[in-house]
Amino acid sequence: MKATLLLLAVVSLLQVGVSRAQTGEELLASKGCLGCHAMDSTKAGPALQDVAAKHKGDPQAQSKLIAVLKEGKGH
Repeated sequence: MKATLLLLAVVSLLQVGVSRAQTGEELLASKGCLGCHAMDSTKAGPALQDVAAKHKGDPQAQSKLIAVLKEGKGH
């Protein structure tokens, strides 16, 4: 669960110019992430909980995920 929250926090950091706070799920929906990803099942992309589990315990996870998302790699 902590890893999933970390992933949602990373995704939240990528949003610019927010006039109100959004939940992680609202952000994922607004950016189109949920078209390919689900929290707990594989769609076109991996389940977000699987991504979080992959990076659990990695102190560089946040910076790695931000870089990957900004570069559009793996999408």
